[in-house]
Amino acid sequence: MRLVKHWLVAASVTGVIAVASPALAQQNAAPPNEVDVQALVERLEKAEAEIARLRSELSERESTGQSLYGKAAIAPASVNATVGLQERLRILEEKWRNFEASQTAGGSSSGDGRPTVKVGGRIMVDAAYFGQDSVNRATVGDIEDGVDFRRARIKVEGDAYQNMYYRIEMDFARAGRPNFTDVYIGLRDLPVLGNLQIGHFKEPFSIEELTSSRFITFMERALPIEAFSPARNTGIMAYDHTPDLRWTWAIGWFRTNSDAWGDDVGDEGEQSVTARVTYNPWYVNDGEGVLHIGGAYSYRNADEGVFRWRSRPEIRMAAAGEGAVPRFVDTGRIPSTEAHLIGGEAALVYGPFSVQSEIMFVPTNQIGTGNDPLFVGTYIYASYFLTGEHRNYDREHGIFGRVTPNQNFLTVSGDGCTLYEGWGAWEVALRWSYLDLNDELVLGGRLHDLTLGINWYLNPYARLMFNYIHAFLDDPVFDDSDADIVGMRAQIDF
Repeated sequence: MRLVKHWLVAASVTGVIAVASPALAQQNAAPPNEVDVQALVERLEKAEAEIARLRSELSERESTGQSLYGKAAIAPASVNATVGLQERLRILEEKWRNFEASQTAGGSSSGDGRPTVKVGGRIMVDAAYFGQDSVNRATVGDIEDGVDFRRARIKVEGDAYQNMYYRIEMDFARAGRPNFTDVYIGLRDLPVLGNLQIGHFKEPFSIEELTSSRFITFMERALPIEAFSPARNTGIMAYDHTPDLRWTWAIGWFRTNSDAWGDDVGDEGEQSVTARVTYNPWYVNDGEGVLHIGGAYSYRNADEGVFRWRSRPEIRMAAAGEGAVPRFVDTGRIPSTEAHLIGGEAALVYGPFSVQSEIMFVPTNQIGTGNDPLFVGTYIYASYFLTGEHRNYDREHGIFGRVTPNQNFLTVSGDGCTLYEGWGAWEVALRWSYLDLNDELVLGGRLHDLTLGINWYLNPYARLMFNYIHAFLDDPVFDDSDADIVGMRAQIDF
């Protein structure tokens, strides 16, 4: 009787493999789309659970048979069936490992040179409330409360062929609706150059700018980032890192005034050369301890013979139309031929505590005055995870990445009804930032911001954000004024 049951168990496991194997075999015929992958994952999870149960039962029956019948308890045919079953399991597991390797983030190679496709995106919904004193209202105008979609993006990325990769991402929330964000093609693992990228993407300047909006600590980047960082333009860039991941470098040539679709037309100026180098002298315990140091430089020709530096008070609202938050400081149009962006950056992660800072100097040529103004901006902030997590440092690019909570806020078990409650991850942060756009004959104003942030990470892909911002504005015409701003965000990325 036990021998019959033993054979039934073996037959059941073989059936499970037969169910899972066709789904795996599809990867050899064509690259699976996102729906196929999800279905395959679900089927494999069920198959693995059933296999584990049957293995346990099989092991128990074999043990019992040995004790009752001695060495002859399991017939040779049964032994052969078990060996065959284990071999099929090994093949199944090997196929799954190969499939997982072909589907890693960033659109890595399919393993045989065929193109891969990965679909993703992000949604960020904001609300903001403003309180202004009378002087501030007279200086910048009456700012209205409101809600808007800060970002609403869809992207497709992957490998085009072997070491070629691509990305196309559109944003439906910014001016232009929709417009380009990252749209580029690239080559990996080239001699000397390392990696080469062509298209519309961020120039290599500032750790805060290059860290994705999905992972920055506050709702908006600091004052000098909006004022000075070149962000996205169309161009070509080479970048790489050393084998020990201590150093990263990037250098590129760009047009300096790309429009919402990446176009930039003009014979005069409108070009830049931008470079960044970072050093990571200390990295321990998978990123629980990190020290980052970096610097960047950009030489820029003027766009249509002028430069203009300006910034909002670390909040945006209705960016594409009526109700937009005004710039609190603004140099106006400076007749010029060239400017230089010089940036220094540093960051430290020590368990749940982290600190990050940057300083930027922007000497700008001013035609016809004999005096070239120098503008300055800086910020520093500290953050702490109350639930014990830490910021995740990307050593290959010298930026920060996704935070993974030790325990997600809410998990539903496989039966669809059992709930496991957790805290998620909770982070508090405080930032001071400063921007001085007064120098020589240019009186663009000075702005200090003090921002308190609270972030609740429900899981690695969703979080709620709360920011309180107090803006101190020193305007050359209206004198000092203050504004209080409360911002909230719900975001998810996939």
